[in-house]
Order: sequence, then C-alpha cells, then structure tokens
Amino acid sequence: MIQEQEAALLINKEIIFNEEENNASVQKSLYQLFGQLNAALKKQVINQNFPTLKHSLAVIEKLYAEGNSKIQHCVENIIVFSFFDFVSLQTKDCRQKVHALFPIGIYSAYIRQVNTSAY
Repeated sequence: MIQEQEAALLINKEIIFNEEENNASVQKSLYQLFGQLNAALKKQVINQNFPTLKHSLAVIEKLYAEGNSKIQHCVENIIVFSFFDFVSLQTKDCRQKVHALFPIGIYSAYIRQVNTSAY
C-alpha cells in the first residue's frame, strides 16, 4: 500500500512540474500536492499534450489502486471531481480524446460520483 510520503515522491518523480514547483512540492501537504497535480493535468489538456496526460493519468491510477484511504480520497475528491468538471468545458473533440485516456479505475470513481450526486 502506498503511503503519503511515497505518493509525494512518485508524483514528483513521474509528473512533470517546473523545477521551482517540484522543489517546493516536497514541503506541501498531500491535499496541496494533489491540487498542484490537478493544475498540471489541466495545463496538459489546454496544451493538448495527450501523451503526457496519458502518463500522468496512469500514475494517478496507480496511486488510486495502491494508495491508502487518504490518497484514494484525494484522487476522488480533487482529481476526479474537479478534473472531469474542467474537461466538460472543453471542445467535444478534446473531451473525447481525454475520456479515451482515462484508466478504468478512475473513470469508475467518476461514474460512482455521478450516480450518487443529486443531479
């Protein structure tokens, strides 16, 4: 099971932040780090950097599948909730490309959120 410190190291190693953010992120809480990760994902969508986005989502899927409950909570409530909301505002073509990249575990968490919400 991946713990918070391991998650921070994995995110810093695998997800591309600029050097200043990468050095500062070691000192951040897990929630701040996932907020920073969410911002990086949004930037990848805006820049249409789909290969990097695919890699980032694979790392997040690993964290979700192997992480402790706090990490899973961060993925569900920061990444899934906010990121899907952001993606829904993009063009149809962009949405289709992004949805095609989502790993099944994260997409399943999104579907659970939609089904349990008051829409």
